Amino acid sequence: MAAKSKNSIFAIATFLASVVLSMALFLTGLELYLRFRVHRDEKRTIYLSKDIFARAPSGKGYRLLPNRQYRVKGREFSYLIKSNSKGFRDRDFTFDVPPQTKRIIILGDSFTFGHGVENDQTYPKVFEKELASEGKYEVINAGIPANSLVDYIELAKELAGIYKADVIMMGLHGGDILESLEDEGLAKSAVEMGLPGLKIKAAEKIKRHFFIELKDYLRYHLLSYGFIIDKVKRNKTLSELALKLGLISSCDTPCTLNDEFSDIRLLEFLRKNLGEYSRLARKQGMVAALFFVPDKWYVASKRFYSGGKDRLAEITNILRSLCAEEDVEFVDVSSIREYPDADSALYYDYDYHFNRKGNEIFGKILYQATLRSKCLKQ
Repeated sequence: MAAKSKNSIFAIATFLASVVLSMALFLTGLELYLRFRVHRDEKRTIYLSKDIFARAPSGKGYRLLPNRQYRVKGREFSYLIKSNSKGFRDRDFTFDVPPQTKRIIILGDSFTFGHGVENDQTYPKVFEKELASEGKYEVINAGIPANSLVDYIELAKELAGIYKADVIMMGLHGGDILESLEDEGLAKSAVEMGLPGLKIKAAEKIKRHFFIELKDYLRYHLLSYGFIIDKVKRNKTLSELALKLGLISSCDTPCTLNDEFSDIRLLEFLRKNLGEYSRLARKQGMVAALFFVPDKWYVASKRFYSGGKDRLAEITNILRSLCAEEDVEFVDVSSIREYPDADSALYYDYDYHFNRKGNEIFGKILYQATLRSKCLKQ
């Protein structure tokens, strides 16, 4: 009887040991696999390689190194980044504006930079081609990935010694506001009040590293794993907020956020920076303009709207009002939503940036909206 009992205990112990060993081997294999995938895909999706990017002189934001080439490969695209002698993703330009020519500089983040497409396929270059029918125009793509509203203003200051221009335009993206607010210590307020677009940018801070079916499980249940901690600790505050507030749900559905829009600190933050942008442009003899670059959720059908609200119209009205106060010409590009199935036709499925068609359509819409504005008439 005792021998039988010992055999049973031994069998159970052996079984449990094999289960533990199997789980350990499985998790070790998963860990190694994910480390390989994260490392490999980080180059594809973040692409802020030190081979071609560097921190800005101010220490905030990034700059593109001059005369570099770098191939970015993603699951949905492959493209070549080529920088000019001044460190912009464009051809070379002279310091002075050529005779009988109008020059426009476009500030922006990765949407303006053209993540996912070739140099000549970015929306600033499409915009330039469309403007050719109006006369001689040069459009300089000064988009830099991961830069924010505050970084654009710093770059505009640097541009005074690099290029002269007639018009400077800012392609403001919802994530630009979040990143600026994070620097100002106001991210929590911005996320809680539900400014459109922030939900996607906040979620991307973590989820852009995961390209597997288990991403949701890993995101919520394996946060002790080193490969996740390594990725989120750089933006710890933002990551904790995103998790705490439930901003990270899945890659396929937007998150529901609060409907409050009237946070005084946020409006004052925008007003302060737009005012500085306007004064800087006037000092350099340029017309200051701004347009909003929408995420795919802004142009989706109403089932994606939080509480049934038209978020694109709402942010458009807010920015138009603030621009009027600060003498910045607002260029309304919200007609992009009228394009059939805009959210699926104009954006990459996984990456969320404009695809080639999206850059083409947005460049043409920007051209039409600019003609309707006063940008080129001053």
